[in-house]
Amino acid sequence: MQEKLLRILLFLAAITGSTSSTAESDTVPLLTVIDALRENGFQVIYSSSLITEQQSVTVEEISIESLRKALAPLGLALQQIDGLWVIGEVTGKGFLVSGRLTSIDGNPIVNGYARALKSGNRAESDDKGYFELAGVSDDEIVVVGAPGFDEQDFPPSDVTAVAGQLGNIRLRQASLMENVIITGSLYRFPYLGAGSSAFNLSAEEIQISPSPGGDSMRIVNRLPGVSSVGVTAKPRIRGGLQDEVLILLDGVELLEPFHLSDYQAGYSSIDHRTVDSIDIYTGGFPVRYGNRMSGVIDVKTNREELPFNTEIGWSNLSAFINSRGQGDGDKQLGWLISARRGDLEELTQFIDSLATDPRFSDATASVNFMLNDAMELTLGGLVTKDNISFSDDEERASSRIDNNYLWSRLNIRHSKKLQSSLVFSYAGIDREKLQNSFEEEGKGGFVNYNQDVRQLSMRNDYSYAFGRHFLEFGFQAAYGKSEYDYQAEYDRGDLAELLDNEQEVSADVELEPSGWFGGAYLAAEFAYKKLLVQPSIRWDWQDYYFTDQDYQVSPRLGLAYELSNDVALRLSVGRFYQPEGLHELQALDGEQRFFEPQSSDQLVLGVDWQRDRLSFKGELYYKRYRNLKTRYENFFNPFVLLPEMEPDRIRLTPEKGMAKGADLEIKYDFTPAVRGVIRYSHMNVDDRIDGTWVPRRWSQRDTVNAQISWQRDSFTLAAAVNWHTGWRTSVLQSSIPEGTQIPAESVLNNAELREYLSLDISASKSWRLGKTLITLHADITNVTERNNLAGIDFDVEQEDGQIIFTPDNETLLPLIPSIGIIVSF
Repeated sequence: MQEKLLRILLFLAAITGSTSSTAESDTVPLLTVIDALRENGFQVIYSSSLITEQQSVTVEEISIESLRKALAPLGLALQQIDGLWVIGEVTGKGFLVSGRLTSIDGNPIVNGYARALKSGNRAESDDKGYFELAGVSDDEIVVVGAPGFDEQDFPPSDVTAVAGQLGNIRLRQASLMENVIITGSLYRFPYLGAGSSAFNLSAEEIQISPSPGGDSMRIVNRLPGVSSVGVTAKPRIRGGLQDEVLILLDGVELLEPFHLSDYQAGYSSIDHRTVDSIDIYTGGFPVRYGNRMSGVIDVKTNREELPFNTEIGWSNLSAFINSRGQGDGDKQLGWLISARRGDLEELTQFIDSLATDPRFSDATASVNFMLNDAMELTLGGLVTKDNISFSDDEERASSRIDNNYLWSRLNIRHSKKLQSSLVFSYAGIDREKLQNSFEEEGKGGFVNYNQDVRQLSMRNDYSYAFGRHFLEFGFQAAYGKSEYDYQAEYDRGDLAELLDNEQEVSADVELEPSGWFGGAYLAAEFAYKKLLVQPSIRWDWQDYYFTDQDYQVSPRLGLAYELSNDVALRLSVGRFYQPEGLHELQALDGEQRFFEPQSSDQLVLGVDWQRDRLSFKGELYYKRYRNLKTRYENFFNPFVLLPEMEPDRIRLTPEKGMAKGADLEIKYDFTPAVRGVIRYSHMNVDDRIDGTWVPRRWSQRDTVNAQISWQRDSFTLAAAVNWHTGWRTSVLQSSIPEGTQIPAESVLNNAELREYLSLDISASKSWRLGKTLITLHADITNVTERNNLAGIDFDVEQEDGQIIFTPDNETLLPLIPSIGIIVSF
């Protein structure tokens, strides 16, 4: 009767996640503990020759860690193998001490270590933070740590108590400031290996977060300071334009990393199943990154061996296959290949016209060779293709875009203090775009646009450590050539004339700009007790501006001061330049020259606080834009099929700009299986146009993003809510007398749309069948089918000497389901 009661108590504790004492009795049958864990989703296996009904153990809670401790006195150990928890005997040749190193917020620590003080044995953590230290005797102290983190000691009694299985070890940052590059948030030199930056998304976070087709770039849109209404995967960071973000794949710049790039860039061209992590910089980013003003997205792929190295999957958005692995002979060879093909009709529903054939495909491959203990060579490539057409009774459009990237990287560890990376890359873009409109007599026409881009690049980066101080320096150089061939003839209709906008457009542009461009940088970090000082400078140049060669100098400074072991204050101030790239000439709007480089001066004040399972990150920022380029926008509704041919297409020439705001992020681990995060942003961004400050359309005044996820072995569930105040739009008065006009600038962004709200959920469940893993997954975007607004169009009628404007609300994406299956082996 007592055993039955204990089983009930243990089972209830397991399913409720209780951490309280199981009962007042000193011992519990070992099989009862194992059964309770199995009921809670843990797949525990053992040999009946090792575990018997007579064995009893003392446990304080129902958890894997408690089982590990309980097994140690019995001479048994618990080890996770391919998703299974295996109970086995402890050998007599010393302990195999293993564990996983992570930061307080759960991110893996890549270049951590474990060492035995007596024997001197040492092991390093891998890309996932795991380590294995062999041959540890039962009287040795084991020390674990990592650069920039406090060390943690495990005395012999702790090691033997868990039979060497130390589990998940969360290391506290060394005073929150040790070995840190200060650039607006918590950044580090790449040779430190932890990959710490403003925000880091791990592969686990990417795969569990709700997003159509698991698109990793769309998950970035939920971070603080990012403006989004769910249509595009391309982020707007802290009020900046979409082209103000640098996107890299394994250190190589991607010029066009999105599918549907001619129609709001709705889907990333990087398969999220190959991503190991994404570092996102939202301000004050390191000087090693150049030519962009607002942010950096640095994507790293994963070539490491996994329990299942090959995946074949299908969903209603795409079908894919990927594989990775390591060769024989001390892992001297590693590879990754991936290919996808799909249909993005679900992501084009914001366009009224029917998407008749929105096909896409992409493929990536990389292989790395360990030439010796200090040199690694990586060869890689990415190919993406779009072939999309839209058609209805009034307009037709088609777009074909081919992107090709090739690269090689040579990493060299010259000494313990000096290392370098040398990268050669090639990028090519071929684009064909055709648009026809025949809405009504006297309105419509055609656009025929072709673009070819070729670019060769080289970059060389170095990092050097001396004591607690660091230097980082390097340079980039590239040669590029673009060809633009553009013909257009169209009439925007009477509404364009009423708005004092250009009504009839005729263009014939043929240009072949080419030239060199590049940059060099130097950054240092000096540590003085509780103060860190990081001065840096960058120099960039271009010679393709059809005039004289141009160059820019960008000085920056970072400071940090430690208030306590839990709290650090940060300051970043600097200048950032952005020239128009050879591939960015605005030929589709008739421009035949590049605009001079833009600049922004940025000030960021930050505070970081972390303790146990709770972390807080807050920043205040101010950005002042100067020398802004001319740009083109549709001020009624930007989410249209033929934006250049619409009557509300307007040419904006800001004199300067300003963005200011606050970003907050709070993370809390309720249990090891349940995690939550809430993010809040307040932002105001304006342009000064003709002497008047005008808010930018995407100036989200207040934004709240929240997500909660639950993950237990073979099942995951997550829900995310995105709410923000409405984007700006332009509203006309109800009528005007015939013969009068309303200059477009006078109504630009003069109203606010209603609040945006989207509830998204995702779930997955896996089953193991021998050496195969079957996974079903589902993502549902906009579960409530809320009609979020894209903008307001206007119908025009003439009546009794008046011109009547009738508003017509245009909505964004409806409910979008993504359901699929993955077979892994």
